[in-house]
Amino acid sequence: MQPVNAKLQRNISFGLFLAINFLFFIKYFGRYTAYYFPLAMGLTAVYTAIWHFSPVFSKLGIFSRYFQLFAIGGLIIASYFVFQRLPQDSINVDRWSVIVSFWDSFFRGEYVYFAKSHLGNLPGPMPVYFIIALPFYLIGEIGYLTLLGPVAFLAGLRYEKWDVGVQNASLVLILCSTFFAWEVAARSALF
Repeated sequence: MQPVNAKLQRNISFGLFLAINFLFFIKYFGRYTAYYFPLAMGLTAVYTAIWHFSPVFSKLGIFSRYFQLFAIGGLIIASYFVFQRLPQDSINVDRWSVIVSFWDSFFRGEYVYFAKSHLGNLPGPMPVYFIIALPFYLIGEIGYLTLLGPVAFLAGLRYEKWDVGVQNASLVLILCSTFFAWEVAARSALF
């Protein structure tokens, strides 16, 4: 049994997760359908069911670790197809472009903090962020940086020795969340 504080923290965290997804869904899907509110309510119910039935994920036994690998592998494959079908320039977000312009300027020998994104924005003064993004710049797709988020999140849950059911349910919730899908599609490079 969890102490009251741990249970309260867990419930508050899940409540915030639900609120963020709900508001995000309403804000962005309201542009595409008049049924955004009932859809947001349905999605919230699905998230709640996944969380409520997280002990089922514990019963996967030996397959639990394979489930996590399968989920991360599925994310990578799905992201690859999104990156192929959705051009970066078609999105009105320039986080990926800030990284690209920063490194383009660096390799041309120019002052990197004068580089401008395709939307005209200057980079922020966070050199570690750009250094972390360098391998993804070199392979030509900044979007893969976003995929490190769920991997690091899962590693943190494992390190803290959370129950495997909670690990798996948390992973499913993150991978199915509306805000994370947007982050991947927008190549925002944030988790």
